[in-house]
Amino acid sequence: MTPIYTAICQHARQTPKQVAIQTIADHNTTSLTYGQLQRTLSALHQTLKTWQGKRVALYAHNDIDWIILDLALSTVSAVVVPIPLFFSAAQIAHLLQDAQIEMVYVGAGLQLPTIDNTDNWIIADTPETKTIKSEQATHITGSFYQLAGTITDHTFTAQNSSTASDFCKVTYTSGSTGMPKGVCLGQETLMRIVESLSGSLADTLTDDATHAPKVSNATSNFSHLSVLPFATLLENVAGIYVSLYMGRTLVTGHIDQLGLLSNQAFDAKRLMTTVQTYDIASVILLPQMLKAICEHMADKGATKSSANAAVPSLKFMAVGGGKVSPSITTRRQCLKLACL
Repeated sequence: MTPIYTAICQHARQTPKQVAIQTIADHNTTSLTYGQLQRTLSALHQTLKTWQGKRVALYAHNDIDWIILDLALSTVSAVVVPIPLFFSAAQIAHLLQDAQIEMVYVGAGLQLPTIDNTDNWIIADTPETKTIKSEQATHITGSFYQLAGTITDHTFTAQNSSTASDFCKVTYTSGSTGMPKGVCLGQETLMRIVESLSGSLADTLTDDATHAPKVSNATSNFSHLSVLPFATLLENVAGIYVSLYMGRTLVTGHIDQLGLLSNQAFDAKRLMTTVQTYDIASVILLPQMLKAICEHMADKGATKSSANAAVPSLKFMAVGGGKVSPSITTRRQCLKLACL
C-alpha cells in the first residue's frame, strides 16, 4: 500500500465524515467523505490486483473518477500515465506508443481523437473492468479501452526509465518539438515531495503562536481548489496527493467552469467567485493566471484590506510552471495576496 492510501485510511478512522473530495458541476456539488473514499479504494484494490505493472493511461476531466483511479491503481503498483486533454491526436498517438500503454480510461463525455491504428483500441471486456463498472458505477462512469493490435513496439523510451518496478507514474509535456516528453517518477520521489509540501503547508495554515487554524471557518482551512488539469504534475502531486495526505478537502470540477477556459484564456472573475462561494484556502496557479487575478482585483479598486475582505478564506496561492515577473510580484504585494 502507498503512504497516501495509508494516510487516507487514518483519516477515515479518525474523521470518517470529513469531506475528502467535492466536485462542482453546474453549481451543484457531489461529495465523497474520507470514509467513503477509503471503502471505494479498498474495493478497487481487490479488483485491480491483477493489474500490477500494467501501464494505464487516464484521459478524463478533473473529476472524482480521475482521482479514484489514480489512487487505486497506485495501490496495486500499476503505472499511471495521464493524457493531457489539450494534446493533439498525433501527440496522443506518440504517448500511447512511447509509454507502451495497455489500457486507457476515457472519462464520460470524452472520446480519444482519431489516431493512426485507432481501430486497435476496443472497449475492454475483462473481469476487472466489468467489476469496476458494476460495483463502482457511481463514480467510474467512463469507459476502459484495451489494445487489440500492435500499436506499441515494446521499446519504452520515456526519460529516466529502467524497469517498471522503478516508477509508478509517467508524466508527459508537449515539448518544444511537438513530440511529448515522458518523465518517469518513482513512489519514493513522489512521497518526498508530498511530505515536504505537507510540512510547509501545515505551517502556513497554522498560527505559529497558538497552533490554531488561521481561519475561523474550519472547512476553509482544509479546502484546496484544483484549477489546473490533473494531468499537470504540479496539480496531481501538490493538489491531489498533498491535500488527501493532509486530510484536507479537495474541491474540483471541469476547469473551464473554474476559470481556466483554455491554454490561452483565463477568467479571473470566475475563479475568485468560486473561491468566495466555497471558502477555498489554497489554489495552484500559473504565472499568467496570477497576473490576471492581480489585474482583476486592481480593476475593482481593491486595496490590501478590501482584497482580504473579498476572499478571507484564501490563505495562499502557489505559483509554478514559470517565473513571476517583478511587476506582478509588486502588484501582488500591494494587494497582500499571499503566494508561495
